[in-house]
This record gives sequence, structure tokens and C-alpha cells, in this order.
Amino acid sequence: DLFLGGFSFINAQEFTQLLRNIGSNASGYAFNLALATVTPQIKSVLDDLSAKVQQMTNQSINSCEAAATLVGGVWPQSDASSKLLCHAMGKELGIASDWAQSHQKCGAEGKREATNARKGERAEFKDVLGDEFNIAWKAIQKNAFLAKDPELAEFFMTISGTILSRKNGSIQEMKVLPSKSSDANLMTALIQGNTPVEIYKCDQYGEEQCLNPIIQRITLPEAKSLHGRVQKLLQSLSDNVREDKALTAEQKAFINSTMIPVLKIIAVEAAFKAGGSPLNIANFSEAIAHDILLQYLDEVMSLVWDSVTQLKKSQINDHMIEEFRSGIAQSRKILFAKRTALFEQMAITLELIERTQQIETKLQNMFVSSSQGVQ
Repeated sequence: DLFLGGFSFINAQEFTQLLRNIGSNASGYAFNLALATVTPQIKSVLDDLSAKVQQMTNQSINSCEAAATLVGGVWPQSDASSKLLCHAMGKELGIASDWAQSHQKCGAEGKREATNARKGERAEFKDVLGDEFNIAWKAIQKNAFLAKDPELAEFFMTISGTILSRKNGSIQEMKVLPSKSSDANLMTALIQGNTPVEIYKCDQYGEEQCLNPIIQRITLPEAKSLHGRVQKLLQSLSDNVREDKALTAEQKAFINSTMIPVLKIIAVEAAFKAGGSPLNIANFSEAIAHDILLQYLDEVMSLVWDSVTQLKKSQINDHMIEEFRSGIAQSRKILFAKRTALFEQMAITLELIERTQQIETKLQNMFVSSSQGVQ
């Protein structure tokens, strides 16, 4: 083959350099051969180390690509991380056949923006954050109970705070809107209503929008407050259970948004005759409202944690994440204390009801016994 043209496609200069490289490495090969002959155990260890280094080198090429696919959310904050998202999606969407071609498409050929815009086409990229996002609003859209009420959702976003990413021409800007949970009136305004407070007000309400929220002073009517919404849904649930009707999507979302067994309590209440139930779900509405708020904060924190844990070191500023987490942690602390107090109050109420019923039963038995004795 060498003399009949089988190597004609090889550049002669490169082939000569290859032979020189082999020659220059001959001493290393001889050393390895001698090592394998005299001390095979050491040679085996060196081979293992060499294999690990080679494996690490290979993995470094596409470890970011793997993270982009496996992690539930990606946090692009720079030009480089935006390219990373494009590279990973380019291969998955069939735009490029390999990482090298994807690199070319997302770079010199200018396909990055068009590729990133198609992230909704594949399930594994649907929740990936693009160049522009509002992390709290993203979490709210995942919560069916909140997604239908933008005004209530804005209160939730104000309590948790958020991280925004926007494009200003070719520059990508990121900032943190801090939690306002330190404002005692904010919780009261959300839970009870009729209290004027400042909240983060969205400019647009689409799923991928609310990118330019402003601070605005509003008063939430009592009927639209979280407590009012909860009471209304509890009543509709009670009606459906008594009339044996199917639950609506909104009612199902409401049940799933709290750890309190709402449906079970309503079913027990409905099993008794009117006015005879020891349980009254309306008494638990405030506790349920606080619990829904806590569950939301957990959802936001879960989204942040899943998105950042594996990518934090290379793609996002630590101080932004820590500022956001700190605000949520403070909000959770306040809400958890309030919910605990409400749960304790519920427990005391139920205990009093149970004791009262026991006394009533004893009195009834005594009355029956005395009546039978008189007869």
C-alpha cells in the first residue's frame, strides 16, 4: 500500500512528522516495556492512572452538554453559557451532527438565537432558562393554582423575590429583585387583603414574560386575597363533594398546593348531617393559606437548587444566588412560625371539640340512665 498509492491521501510532511514523533517516544515505550517485565504491578497502576487522565480529558469536552440535558434548569448568565445552551440543543434538534459542527453553527454562522428560541420543541429543554427569564415567574407558571391569577402571583413573587435576565442589544443583563417579606404589611395584605402595600408589578403576563417588573402600590380586595380565594375554593369543594360532582382542574390544583388533607376533612364534614360535624373546614382556611405560600416558596427554592447545584461554579455569580436564597429563607422562617402557631391553634380547637363531645356523650348517657330509673 505504501508503494502503490494506498497512502496518497496522506500529506507527506505530516506522515514524516508522525514517524519522527514515534521515534522520539521510543524511549518511553522501552521504559514501559521494561517496567511491565520487571514490576507488572507498578505498570498496571500507571496504566490505570493514564486511563483516568484520558477519560477526564475526553469528558471535559462535553461535560457541560451533559449537565445541560440532565439538570432541570440551566442558568445562562454570559455569552459563553448562552452558546453552551445552543450547542447542546443544536445536536438534539438535528441542526448539527456533532459538537464541532454545533460550535460552528452557534458561532460563526449566527444560528444561536434561532436555535435557543426552539427550546420548547423538546421535553428535556422545555424548562431550560433561555437568555431572558424571570425565575420566580417561571416557578409560578408551574403552579396551576397561581398561574390563573396574575395579581395574586405578583404578591407571591414579591414575597420570594426573583432573578431577572434580559438582553439589552448584544449585552445580557442580570439582577436580583430582593424579597420584601420583611415588610410586615405585605403578608397581611396577601393573606387578608385591604392593606395598601408595594409589590413587583409585571409589564406582561405571558409564560416567558414579566421581564421588566416595576414597584407599584396597590390594595388587594379581600375577595381576591389568598384567604378569600381559599374560602371560595373550600366552599366549591364542599358543594361538589356533597353533590357527588367531579372536581375541576382548579380544585385539583388547590388540593395539591397544600399538605393539609383538605378533601378528607371536607368528606368527613359532609358525612355528618348539617351542623353536626365536629370539623369545620372554614376554620382551617387561614392555616391553608399560609401553607400554600410555604409550598410555593419550596417550589421556587427547589427550582433554584436543581438549576444551580451542578452549574453554579461555572455559570452564575454566587452573590446573586445567595442573595436570592437568603430572601427566600427569611420568608420561609416568618411563614413557618406563623403556620406552626396556626396548626397549634387548630390542634387545641380539635382537642376542645373532642372533649366537649365526650362530655356531651356522658351527659346524654346520664340523662338516659336517670330517665330509665324514674320509669
